[in-house]
Amino acid sequence: MRLIRRLFDPALGLLDRLRYPWKFSLISLCFALPIILLIQMLFSEIGGRIGFAERERDGMAYIIALEDLRLALHRLALAADSADTAALSAAAERLAATEQRLGRALDTGRPWAELARLLALPARWQNPAERQSFAKESLAKLDRLNTRVGNQSNLILDPDLDTYYLMDAVLLKLPEISGIAADIGLLSSAGQPERAEWRSRLPVLAGRLKILLEELDGNLEVAFAESLTPEAGNQLQTPLAALRKAGLDTLNAPETWPAERHTAAAAALREQSATLWDGAAAQLDRLLERRIERFAQKRWHIALFVAAVLVVVAYLFIAFYLAVMRTVSKLDEAARKMAAGEAGAVTLDNRDELGQVVHAFNRVAVALVGANREIQQLNDRLTAENVSMSAELDVTRRLQQMILPRHEELRQILELDIAGFMEPAFHVGGDYYDVLTHEGGILFGIGDVTGHGLESGVLMIMVQTAVRTLLASKETDPVKFFTALNSAIYDNVQRMDSDKNLSLALVGYKDGLLSVSGQHEEMIVVRANGGVERVDTIDLGFPIGLDKDISAFIAETQIRLEPGDGAALYTDGITEAADAAGRLYGMERLCAVLSREWGRPASDIREAVIADVRAHIGGHTVYDDITLLVMVRRPPSLSS
Repeated sequence: MRLIRRLFDPALGLLDRLRYPWKFSLISLCFALPIILLIQMLFSEIGGRIGFAERERDGMAYIIALEDLRLALHRLALAADSADTAALSAAAERLAATEQRLGRALDTGRPWAELARLLALPARWQNPAERQSFAKESLAKLDRLNTRVGNQSNLILDPDLDTYYLMDAVLLKLPEISGIAADIGLLSSAGQPERAEWRSRLPVLAGRLKILLEELDGNLEVAFAESLTPEAGNQLQTPLAALRKAGLDTLNAPETWPAERHTAAAAALREQSATLWDGAAAQLDRLLERRIERFAQKRWHIALFVAAVLVVVAYLFIAFYLAVMRTVSKLDEAARKMAAGEAGAVTLDNRDELGQVVHAFNRVAVALVGANREIQQLNDRLTAENVSMSAELDVTRRLQQMILPRHEELRQILELDIAGFMEPAFHVGGDYYDVLTHEGGILFGIGDVTGHGLESGVLMIMVQTAVRTLLASKETDPVKFFTALNSAIYDNVQRMDSDKNLSLALVGYKDGLLSVSGQHEEMIVVRANGGVERVDTIDLGFPIGLDKDISAFIAETQIRLEPGDGAALYTDGITEAADAAGRLYGMERLCAVLSREWGRPASDIREAVIADVRAHIGGHTVYDDITLLVMVRRPPSLSS
């Protein structure tokens, strides 16, 4: 009970010093803030879903214009010698208008420009072969634009089952079926179905067509069952059946047919595919529109519900406040009477806790002095404990800073240009790095203790001391080194009754050769020309202090460094640094900065990386320690 009392002493001390209007205001604020945040997040999520669906509808509008142009190009390729280009021009104009309206939002500028340049060429085809070549090239660029629209408009990422299969049919399968039908028609229109190209390509096209028809049939059956109304499903059943029949006619067409019959069968398949595409696209657009309406209605219903609840809560809260103030007013009146020597009995019909206060009013006056003294003593004790804890943290932080490698020590290492940086996120950090020389070689250590605070800082100092001790005893075998280190740290962690552990990698350097062991973040090797190589350490060790024996997990890998080559060691405080939007800094950006700045002194590279990390974080809170160690092998003329 005393522990619970001490836990709530700060809150009691605060509320005891506030008048009831301020108490109610403070509690209301604490109550309202998380609710407002949750409502804002909910509305933001609903708004995001609405925006997602609206972007899909924009994509559908664009793809409908694309499909009109696709059909016009197919008909142009299969037309007679004197082709009518009016339909092609009209479809191109509609697509241009759609691009002008939606192109910026969908970022289709480049693929559209390529297609537009080709469509703008004058129609001067000397023969059907040239016209077919133009149609094929235009269709290829149209497919690129179609893919771009699908990606940028979220259609390809549609998350809901009710629209996924229709989207798959509209965006992928039906356009491909239409393209296969056009290819079959082109092969047939050559008038020589017995030639080698016909015999070799037709089975391939027929096989792919059969697969697409089967997949389309199965997908639309799911769409009919899961999303479409019976009326909408019936509207698509007829064109789907017609497409199946046209597909079977095309697949079962014997090679003995004349070219005209093959061409006619392919044309029928293409037209039925277009008909089904129109129906599926219309149904998909309706589903997206209904989805937007549902989300908008949901947002409106939530707003009404929250408003109603807030009105009721405000009403009850005000009534509660008035009831409390009535009791307080009568108690105050009774206290003044008691101070004046008059009878101060209070009569209330309350059946809540305030009624008990009224009955104990006389005893409260006597106990108030002792209670105030006890509260003051507890506050003094908390203040003393805070001062003591602050002093302990300050000593640990100073010890951490004292054992870091100094600039003068690093300058004495002639073969390598070395620069290090460590900044704790709190008073005491859990990151560790060190640079040690031994028997003509150099040992780099980099580690990250879980958590922050006093325990993490103490564990970091233990690791630094243990590493130096093992190195002083000339232990260089990775397995023995890590086994001994882990055993010491594990025993100490158990004695501390702590759950802390750390990732740790040791990198030895001698005569241009890096030897890496231990599990930590990836090591980044940067070549003299700026090329970046990432060395994964996941299979080179095991977290220190997590298990009694880790010898079976220890391994070593080696990397050769030429003059101008180097490496960067870091903790996840860099790669997982987040900006205000929650976006992480990431490995790719770190590698890019290292590659760009390579060739400069190690200290300049370090400053460039840290500056870029800070620019990414901006004014956002730093939640993890930031540690970076950069080493560059100097040319022989500078290392002697």
